[in-house]
Amino acid sequence: MEKYHSDQEYEEIITDQLGDMQLRENLRSAMDTLRANRKNLIKNRYSEWENLRELGKEVKLKILSRLDEYLELFEKNATQNGFKIHYAKDGDEANEIIYNLAKEKNINRILKQKSMASEEIGLNHYLKEKGIQAQETDLGELIIQLINEHPVHIVVPAIHKNRKQIGKIFEEKLNAAYEEEPEKLNAIARKHMRKEFESFKMGISGVNFAIANEGAIWLVENEGNGRMSTTACDVHVAICGIEKLVESFDDAAILNNLLAPSAVGVPITCYQNIITGPRKNDDLDGPKEAHIILLDNNRSNILADEKYYRALSCIRCGTCLNHCPVYDKIGGHAYLSTYPGPIGVVVSPQLFGLNNYGHIPNLCS
Repeated sequence: MEKYHSDQEYEEIITDQLGDMQLRENLRSAMDTLRANRKNLIKNRYSEWENLRELGKEVKLKILSRLDEYLELFEKNATQNGFKIHYAKDGDEANEIIYNLAKEKNINRILKQKSMASEEIGLNHYLKEKGIQAQETDLGELIIQLINEHPVHIVVPAIHKNRKQIGKIFEEKLNAAYEEEPEKLNAIARKHMRKEFESFKMGISGVNFAIANEGAIWLVENEGNGRMSTTACDVHVAICGIEKLVESFDDAAILNNLLAPSAVGVPITCYQNIITGPRKNDDLDGPKEAHIILLDNNRSNILADEKYYRALSCIRCGTCLNHCPVYDKIGGHAYLSTYPGPIGVVVSPQLFGLNNYGHIPNLCS
C-alpha cells in the first residue's frame, strides 16, 4: 500500500537520483530507444495514427459515461462464463480476497504476471506478512524482486538497469554464471522460472481490457509468462481496475492497436491472451477456478470529478513517461508512487490522497 513520505524524503531521493550518473545514462539510453522506435513505427506504418488515437479516446469516454451499467453487464456475462466476480472498494479488500482464496486452498506460493494493480495495492508485501510467497514471472519484475526494489516504469519495470547490472544480479541472486548478452540473460531467467511454474497452484494477473459484452478479459504480454501464470495453475485470479472495461472486442482491438506501438514501438505484443473463464469439462488445460477482482480504490471518486475523470482513459502505455524531461532525469523511484511520470502526477494524488502526494504535481515541467 502507498504510504506517507515527508518533504525531506522526497528531496533526498531526488538529489540521490540526479547524482546517480549510471542511472541517468541507463534512462537516457532507454528513453532514446523507445522514443525512436515509436516515432519510426508510426511514421512508416500508421498513416492514420491521430485518427486511431481519437477512436481510442471515444472508446474510453463511452465506457466511462456509463461505467456502472457496463460493470453490471460485465459481471453478468463473466459469471455466465464461469468466472467468480469480486468487488473491492480498496486495496485492503482486494488483498484480503486474495489471501482468503489462498488460505481456503492451503496455498502458500503464488505466481504473478506483471500487474501494476497488484503493485498499487501492495499485494506482495501483504502476502509476505501473511506467510505467502508471491513469485514474479515477468523478466523485469523478477529482476527488481531479486534486489527488493519497486518498478521504475509502468511498462518496463527494470529499465533503469543495464545488461551488465542484470548479469551481476543473476550471478549474485540466482547463482548463475555471469552473462551480459540479452539472449543468455533471458535463458537464465527462463530456466529459473520453468522450475517454479511446476509447483505453484495459484496465478495472479492484471487485466488490459475487460470486455463487457462477452464477459471476457484480454491480457497482453511478450514473454509467455502470463499465459503460464493464467493456465498452469489450478486457480487464476485477475485484478482489474474498473476503468479497464470496454464494451466490445472491437473496442478492445482499437485500444490494443494503440498500446504496443505507444509503449515500446512495436505493432503488437508477442502474446495476446483472451480468457473466457475457467477450464471447461472438455478442455485439456487451464485453471479449475477463475476469479476477477474489480478494483475501485478511489477510481469512482476520480470518475465523479469533472476535472480529472479523463485520467481514467489512460491505457497504461507509458508513453508519457518516455517523453517526460523530468522522468528521464530522475526515474520512477523518485516519485515514491506506484504511478510515476505525467500520468502519476495526475492520478497519484487522486488514488492515494493529496495529503500524501501533493508534492507530485511539482515534479512536472
